[in-house]
Amino acid sequence: MPIIYSPAHRTFLCATQSLYCWHEKQQRWRPWGNRADFSNGGDGYNFRYGTVNAIAAATDTLSVYVGTDDGNIWATHDSGKTFTAINANLPALWVNTIALHPADPKHVCAALSSYRSGKSDTYIYRTHDSGQTWQSIAYNLPKGTEINQLQWLHQTPQSPAQLVAATNSGIYLLPPDTQTWLPLGQGLPAVPIMQLHHNATQQRLIAATYGRGIYWATW
Repeated sequence: MPIIYSPAHRTFLCATQSLYCWHEKQQRWRPWGNRADFSNGGDGYNFRYGTVNAIAAATDTLSVYVGTDDGNIWATHDSGKTFTAINANLPALWVNTIALHPADPKHVCAALSSYRSGKSDTYIYRTHDSGQTWQSIAYNLPKGTEINQLQWLHQTPQSPAQLVAATNSGIYLLPPDTQTWLPLGQGLPAVPIMQLHHNATQQRLIAATYGRGIYWATW
């Protein structure tokens, strides 16, 4: 079950097949948005459960994106009053992660999983128009790279935001305006990286691995 904090809404958002928000005054979860089910209902087996796997919220707007295990990606730009499906040009695969550019909520990257489909490509895409058009940004990543999480390193006046991918074989960085992913992590074991967090205040990029602990680097 994904759960995030949305600064724009000052609340926590979590998901099953629907979205819920934490009501601070009433101390309870309540439905959020106008959709009861973002999935296609699942297939009753472990290939597709019919659930939301990924949530991403802009820091200073009303934009929220959700992705499901059966390939749907939805976007709202009016705080959940209306949602629009934006995955028409993407493969119908498990949505692992969605990341919004910190300065532009219409600039979105999403990574899909091929594990349950029997395919062996690398599925990572970018849109600059909130999903009207998508382009692959797999570039030089090894074929079949499984991307568990995408994270933007926050933009500063001295440095534009950079995209980082946590994969099953380490961490990769995509510098701005390039088409070459660079491996990161001297001293980081070549194991699945399951989660990333960028603490801009402490200038740390934190990586949680599968079975080898937690690592951080100054960034």
